[in-house]
Amino acid sequence: MGVVWFIFWIYSAQSRPSPLPEWRSTAALAPQLTPEAPPVVAADEVVYPRLTICRMLHSRAVWGIAIAHVSINWSLYLILSWFPTFVNREMGVDLQTAGLLALAPTVISLVMAPAAGRLFDRLVSQGYNRRTIRRVMQSVAFAGITLAMLAVTLTDSLMLSVAVITLSNALGAFSIGGFATNHLDIAPNQAGLLMGVTNTLAAVSSGASVFVSGWIQDVSGGWDAVFYLAALVSVAGAFFYSLLADVEREFD
Repeated sequence: MGVVWFIFWIYSAQSRPSPLPEWRSTAALAPQLTPEAPPVVAADEVVYPRLTICRMLHSRAVWGIAIAHVSINWSLYLILSWFPTFVNREMGVDLQTAGLLALAPTVISLVMAPAAGRLFDRLVSQGYNRRTIRRVMQSVAFAGITLAMLAVTLTDSLMLSVAVITLSNALGAFSIGGFATNHLDIAPNQAGLLMGVTNTLAAVSSGASVFVSGWIQDVSGGWDAVFYLAALVSVAGAFFYSLLADVEREFD
């Protein structure tokens, strides 16, 4: 699937949106492929610095995005990796059925992520403060995850557990209007690089979540501590993102 998507993307994607409706034609693409002279910078035009490790380490906004990304991935990969096992061991459901039940949170994310993005765009177009929108939407995402992690420890019902985790993924999709697109605000021309940095940190968090959760189960013999830790990580993510998040451009 990844290869098929990449082939389609490489022939259809552009670095910048084209104002021409016939942008797919060779004639429309030709000017974009022609070398251009360096743009002339006006005397009063702000020149933003390039991203460097030092500058990222000194940016509150970058720290906010990174912490949110790390925190959200902790719970996301906990659910992806351990939820079928949890349903199997705690609810007595066979692994095949548990795997099918674990699809519900993923499917709801596929539906909610575009909807959350559309909601963010609509709120911005209506004049609401972009920074406030990002903070609120990210807080909704973390609140949903936190409450779900706590709720799972309070029920022995299979369907209620699945419903709660599915709801957490639905609300977690609000991150699309939170940190997930915040990179574009502070570094519009280097958002890909910034995403690569925060995603690398989040990948470490994902692996740590799977390992630590398994270790906690071995030590404690139960699941409550696993979900309590995930809830704590989400609360920390919500706090630090709300404290540090910004939408003012800082980098090129």
